[in-house]
Amino acid sequence: MMLVRFRVAGKLVLPEPPSAWVDLAHQIAAHQSVAASLRTALARLVFDSWALPEPVGVRGGAAIEQRRVRFESSPVTVDLRAEHLKSGWAFVAQVTGVEHGQARLNADRKVLALDEHGICQWSDPKPPKKLTVVTSTHSVELPELTWRTKPPRKPRDDS
Repeated sequence: MMLVRFRVAGKLVLPEPPSAWVDLAHQIAAHQSVAASLRTALARLVFDSWALPEPVGVRGGAAIEQRRVRFESSPVTVDLRAEHLKSGWAFVAQVTGVEHGQARLNADRKVLALDEHGICQWSDPKPPKKLTVVTSTHSVELPELTWRTKPPRKPRDDS
């Protein structure tokens, strides 16, 4: 062991190092990265179909009725597809990068199980405010999205 034999201020070798020093050496040797020690991580939005400009020649609000978003937080990736229906919203999500038998997706208060491909689907009158992927060791929170189905109004010109 590296701390068993050392000199202190020119004195003879100590037969037993202080236990606090031994514990500190073990902690340094077993140091984990910050990412490995976190229990909750925040995913980043990688793709949002509503953030893209509409192609030239597309008319109407067809692009508003469907939304595709992708979130990443290494190693977890979440692909979400949302469709606005007359009765509410229909969602399909695929979670990759986790063991699917050990993970679930929380959409507000709903707890959704993933199938063997990491896919789950649900419907709701309103889109979820909070989405979280939960595994046995950690959780990944997805950023909250704005779910406006109509483009923002232009300010009135009162001149």
